[in-house]
Amino acid sequence: MKIYHYTKGLHLKSIFNDGFIATEQKRNLNTTAPFFTDVVWLTEGQTVPVTALPFIPFIPSTDLSIRQKIKNVNTDYASIAPLIGGFWRFGFDSNEHGLEKWFFSKARSEAYKRPGVDGLDRIANRVGDNIRSFWISERDIPLKNFTVEYLLTDTNEWVDCEPSSIVFRDIPNGRGYAICISPYLEAA
Repeated sequence: MKIYHYTKGLHLKSIFNDGFIATEQKRNLNTTAPFFTDVVWLTEGQTVPVTALPFIPFIPSTDLSIRQKIKNVNTDYASIAPLIGGFWRFGFDSNEHGLEKWFFSKARSEAYKRPGVDGLDRIANRVGDNIRSFWISERDIPLKNFTVEYLLTDTNEWVDCEPSSIVFRDIPNGRGYAICISPYLEAA
């Protein structure tokens, strides 16, 4: 079965430079955020998990407290994408890389020993993320036997992308990079 790791374009360059998808604490820039696990999260879901969306105060669909109260809130991908470098996903076969179901994992059992974790599963289910569709890896996932896709926000369709066609161009002011997909590299 194919499962996906969803990520922001802002993380894409470091993923490709490192050659792996790191566990969640390895690249954590928010040292005040509580972490109950240190895993790579994946899902069987075909859309970005609501719990994986960044909180952007002026985009209500990213606010988990609103989404818990109001069912079926549409995610405004088109407004979020330019702020995070777009939505990307890496696809893997669930039988590779030591991947396991979150619901039955030792990591979940260990995490549940800490206060507040059961609330995370409840929140995920309330906002429409079925926790039984989540998978994890307790180790970094190497970029081997994978696919990569990006979301076209005007149609909400995922588009296959040849990894070798992705080019990162530094922005002249030194504050980031642009992600380019070269059709010439895809054809090569």
